[in-house]
Amino acid sequence: MDFTISPQIPSNQANPDEGFFDLLMPNPGSEQNLQIVFKNISKKAITVEASIAPATTSSTGIVQYTETQGSLDPSLKYNIKDLVQFPSEINLLAGESKTISFRVKMPDVNFNGLIAGGLTFKEKASHQSTNSTKGIMLTNLYQYMISILMRQVHNKQMPQLTLSNVDASQNNTRNVIAVNLENSAPYFFCNLNVKADVTGLTNKTLSYHFKNSSMQMAPNSNFNLAIPVSIQGPLASNQYSKPLQAGNYKMTMTAYGQEDSSGVYSALDTSGQLQHYDYRWSFSKNFTITQAQANKLNRTDMSIQKVNDNWLIGLGAGVLLFILVVFFFLFILRKRRKKSNDEKRALQNKINDMQKELEKKNNN
Repeated sequence: MDFTISPQIPSNQANPDEGFFDLLMPNPGSEQNLQIVFKNISKKAITVEASIAPATTSSTGIVQYTETQGSLDPSLKYNIKDLVQFPSEINLLAGESKTISFRVKMPDVNFNGLIAGGLTFKEKASHQSTNSTKGIMLTNLYQYMISILMRQVHNKQMPQLTLSNVDASQNNTRNVIAVNLENSAPYFFCNLNVKADVTGLTNKTLSYHFKNSSMQMAPNSNFNLAIPVSIQGPLASNQYSKPLQAGNYKMTMTAYGQEDSSGVYSALDTSGQLQHYDYRWSFSKNFTITQAQANKLNRTDMSIQKVNDNWLIGLGAGVLLFILVVFFFLFILRKRRKKSNDEKRALQNKINDMQKELEKKNNN
């Protein structure tokens, strides 16, 4: 990349060893400036674009700090985008270093929780290279991201995990059962260990399973946990997924959170090690996949073998052509028969007239 950034950690940092902003701002409505040093390490002038987004949870159970397409969780009370003022573009001359201020504001009311988000910086139309610095992440899109956490008090609350919905969906063009989980608490949810099973009620031979012990959730966020139905990842030669079937299903899930050596709940992680947790939740929900849903998802699932229906189209066209030919010949035959019958009728009428004329002469 053609530029570097260096966050200037303020004195009210909750943890001075962190390379991102973790601000302890105890007074409601308080404001302060954050400073980041930008340095252009190229020999040309560049423009750096800046943006901010609230922390959300990805479909794989990872906290992300960049803008997403989905809507934010309804439990999110304070969007960090409304609390940080910053320039959308930073212009840097060749070799120039510049300190840029970002203004942050705490909500005007008492707030027991975390407000989390991330500042993202990328160069306009640049040629990129790779780089990394402690506390600053460089993504494969060649952009820097710095996390911002804001809090009035330094404490924790119990995570609030709830099950919102279960339905058939797709993830990366593969069929999945999407289980929407919500963390409505204003705190990070770490060490989320989930075991989920889906069983068929209509077709009792169907079952799908999921296990992951290293997920996390952002404060006041939700995500669709994907239970695989189709084969995930690359397919072997002549390997295909089975189509999703319509019918009634049941999803059961057990989730553990917050690893603690003295935790009262225990569960195996994905490596087979026994871990202890402070919290446990159990969920169960019945749901239905309609035939229309199954057909639509199966058509767009790239791992399902598609039936070649060209021969059906050809057969249909052939049958239609045959029917048209038969109707054509029947029409011609009927027309010819009608013409022949008309000629016979005319000849018979002529003969009858001649006979009448002959009889009339004989009588005279």
